[in-house]
This record gives sequence, C-alpha cells and structure tokens, in this order.
Amino acid sequence: MWQQVFIQISGRTSPLFHFPPQSSTTFEDFATIVCEDKRSATLDAGNVKLTYNALLEKAETREKERLKEEGKKMRKLENGFRAMLQGCQEPLIGEDSKWEDFRDRFEKEPAFVAVEQEYERMRIFNVSSLKIHKFKLRLSNFFPGNDCV
Repeated sequence: MWQQVFIQISGRTSPLFHFPPQSSTTFEDFATIVCEDKRSATLDAGNVKLTYNALLEKAETREKERLKEEGKKMRKLENGFRAMLQGCQEPLIGEDSKWEDFRDRFEKEPAFVAVEQEYERMRIFNVSSLKIHKFKLRLSNFFPGNDCV
C-alpha cells in the first residue's frame, strides 16, 4: 500500500512523494529516496530521520495489528475445527489416531473447509488427539480400573 509521506518544511506540511512504508525499510534506503527528490534540498538530516522513525513506527504498528488480527482469525478457525473433531462419534479420536483415517469423514464440514491449508488441519488434529489422550489419562487416574476410559 502506498502512503503519502509528509515532510515538515518551514512550519507547514507539504506532500513530498509516495513511499511504501514497511518495517523492513532501512534508513539508508529512505534517505536515498528522499534525497533524490529535488524538493528535499532544504531538508536537514534530523527531519529526515524523525520522519523515517515516525513512518517506521507506523509500519511496525500496522504489522503488529495485522498479525494480531490474523492470530484471532486462526484461533477462531482452530476452535471450530476442534469442535468438529470433538463431535466425532465412532471411532473416537485418540492418541494413536491418524489424520488420514478421519479426513474423508470431515471433508464436507464447514469447519474443515474454513481451515484452508492441509498442514494446518493435520496440526490441529494431532494437537487435539494428544489432548484427548492426556484427558483420558487424567480420567483413568480418578477412576482406576475403569475400562471405558
């Protein structure tokens, strides 16, 4: 996304040029682009550095927000996928369960389709089957000798 960069020139804000602010942009790259523009001849290095730092901070904040939103979305999808797995009836999912044995059963489920990457589906399945196994172990500690657990 291109953003209009504003440089403070003699007390007023003036549009200087378009620059793609990214957290990976170095000060040297930014300064090179600024100095190539003839309108920047009167700018001092301090103002250029301040502008760079402000843009870098904005870019980093935007990136953090994007990652946060992406994380929220993924957690929501994972929760839906786990709920689908927990609703699985015969055979039950356990520690020794393999994704390939259950995949066909879930293909048409909305939660399956919502998680687009197969490796993510496998990861969620493996984590869930391990959690189910640990839960069964805890239950067997409370009810020793119970074959249902």
